[in-house]
Amino acid sequence: MIKKITDWLYKSLPLLYVIADSGDNSITFSRFLFRKMGVMEFEIARVFMFYVPSSGNYAFTINPKIDVETHLSDIQYNSKYRCIGFESLCPTVNRIFFDYSIPANSRCKLSVKVCRTCDMEYFELVRPHHGKTAW
Repeated sequence: MIKKITDWLYKSLPLLYVIADSGDNSITFSRFLFRKMGVMEFEIARVFMFYVPSSGNYAFTINPKIDVETHLSDIQYNSKYRCIGFESLCPTVNRIFFDYSIPANSRCKLSVKVCRTCDMEYFELVRPHHGKTAW
């Protein structure tokens, strides 16, 4: 019952989001998203970014089980701004902004949708609505 209520809150309130900054290709997590991801349970937390063809959105997952060598970004704490996030180099935030039609050299708040496959949980960056892109 409590799980149903928390899932409903995460879906209905805009608590799960990231702030994407194309200036330094960084993605910063909201506090609720950071807690939802359960990053503190891992000794080393790494992020894998990928494109979801069915929705046309980008997504990321934490510590995937990938057998081939690929680019994984480390989750880092920024003590200057007191925030947690990662640097996205493949794909870059600029590429995400281009595909989402967001102005370059800006910052944008993107909602995150939690999705699950049979063996993996991933976090999909939802395209912003037209007219409400960068702030």
